[in-house]
Amino acid sequence: VGGILIENKTGKILSFVGGRDFDVEQTNHATDSFRDNGSTMKPILVYGPAMEAGVVQPGSVVLDAHTVFDYKNWDPYNYTSRNYGLVSVREALYESYNVPVAKTYMKIRYDDPASKYLEKMGITSLTEADHENPSASLGQVDGGISVEENTNAFATFGNGGLFADAYMIEKIETKDGEVIYEHETEEVEVFSPQTNYLMIDMMRDV
Repeated sequence: VGGILIENKTGKILSFVGGRDFDVEQTNHATDSFRDNGSTMKPILVYGPAMEAGVVQPGSVVLDAHTVFDYKNWDPYNYTSRNYGLVSVREALYESYNVPVAKTYMKIRYDDPASKYLEKMGITSLTEADHENPSASLGQVDGGISVEENTNAFATFGNGGLFADAYMIEKIETKDGEVIYEHETEEVEVFSPQTNYLMIDMMRDV
């Protein structure tokens, strides 16, 4: 188990849970374990970037029907093993349907949103395959993502679309009080205020 709490505006790590029992395992699962991030990938890799590109908006309608894509005959399915016909992007997100997000991702995949958005939001563990494989849109990534990276990316939405890289050390001083290091937050624009507003509004439905 791993958990982390990050301040949206600055990237300051306020607290973290590294595991259940240090005597059993010394891995810090908040920062050093890499795994699929599942449906939490949908806002940061698909819906946010697709809205930024003008491809969809919350009210856009997508056909949720069984679809086999050209890429290696990929045929994603919903967790309920059912399809729901015409659904809005907003509904597809809050119901966590997989087929609509896959269809949306295929419209922006060749613009490499993994580079333009995920890596811009501090996700550094992606492999070359993660930039190509459409299953990344469902959070099935080759290299995995840490809890810290995932949380830090989502903090972008809480900071008006600006990414602030997570950090742990605020300041280092000598015993005499001389400051030899002090962290400076540098914000990076990822989403426009308009896209950011709409993405937060959609996530509230969840």
